[in-house]
Amino acid sequence: MEQQTLVWQNAIVMLKARGYDGNIQSVCMPPYTALVAMDNTRDRKILMVMDNNDKVGIHTIRYIISELNNDIHYGVLIIRSKITPFARQAIDTYNHSEDRGHIEVFTFSNLHINICKHKYTPEHYILTQEETEDVLKKYEASRQVFPKLSAEDPLTRYYGLTSGQVVKFVRKYGYDRRVVYRVVV
Repeated sequence: MEQQTLVWQNAIVMLKARGYDGNIQSVCMPPYTALVAMDNTRDRKILMVMDNNDKVGIHTIRYIISELNNDIHYGVLIIRSKITPFARQAIDTYNHSEDRGHIEVFTFSNLHINICKHKYTPEHYILTQEETEDVLKKYEASRQVFPKLSAEDPLTRYYGLTSGQVVKFVRKYGYDRRVVYRVVV
C-alpha cells in the first residue's frame, strides 16, 4: 500500500478516535487532499489537509487558515517532512490568537502506524470530567499528585488531549492487571 494512502487512512482513524465520526466529507482543495469531519454531538467540525510536498511554506498555511471559518475551528495538517519557520510562526500566531481555533501538524512518520494498535501501547481510556472527579474523590487527591503525561507524547497528540485531562492506563503483567492514571500537562 502506498505510504500516502496508509497515512491518510490512519489519519481518518485518528479523527474517529477523537470523536469525529459523525459525517466525513471530502473537500475540493487542489492541490491538497482534504476532508471535513463532524463530531458525534454535531457541534464541532475539523478540517484535515494533507500536503504531499517535501516542504510546506507560508502560502500553504495562509490558504488553510483562510479555509477555516465560523463553522470550522480546528485543523489538522499532515506534511511529508518539513515546515518552514515562517509557516510554523503563522500556525503559532493562529493558535495563540483569541476567538480562533487550533491547527495541529503531523508528519507522515507520525501517522505511518496507528500507535494505539502497537503491541507495547497499554490499554488506555480517556476519562470524562465525571470519571475524573470520581477518581480524584476515590484517591482523595488532586491532579498534581498523579504521574504526568506530556502534551507532546504521541498518544496525547493522537487523541488531541489538552492539559488537565486524565488517561487511565491498564498494564498487564501475566495474570495481574495494574491501573495507572496520568494527567496531561
